[in-house]
Amino acid sequence: MTEKMHSDIDASIQVVTPVLDMYPGVIPMGEIAYHDPNGKLQPRYTATFTVTRDNQGWLTLEFLAWAINECEPRYGTLLPTALPPFEYDPGSYLAFRIEYQAPNSLAAWLRQALDLYGPLDELSLWRKYKQICRDDDLPYARRVRSYIEGVSLSPRGE
Repeated sequence: MTEKMHSDIDASIQVVTPVLDMYPGVIPMGEIAYHDPNGKLQPRYTATFTVTRDNQGWLTLEFLAWAINECEPRYGTLLPTALPPFEYDPGSYLAFRIEYQAPNSLAAWLRQALDLYGPLDELSLWRKYKQICRDDDLPYARRVRSYIEGVSLSPRGE
């Protein structure tokens, strides 16, 4: 049986999508809710988006993966998704979906994360990191800096 046979789909929900639209490089594609027709299960929600194919899109995707999956996993899970490449133009339909149960909580966290850590560009994120970096974290700071600047370090970080 398919998902549609087990639940009612509501495509009119728009709670997380407007917040995703605030993120630079994100192109929201839609948001749907799955409701159990028997009322026994909590509704489940999915917001789908893609990112621009540039540094900004990649940086924002990386930030969202951290903010959702690592920093506050209680709000949802960010997953990749794609159409079969043999049916469409290969490389043209990589998208991402966020699965969650509390749309208002996720939307509030995404707004808060953008306020706390934005703007989402390399220089601003590096400055933010430098503000919270302690001297005993220098090896980690060098790895982060080399990543951001595109400089490769020796395996020992020297």
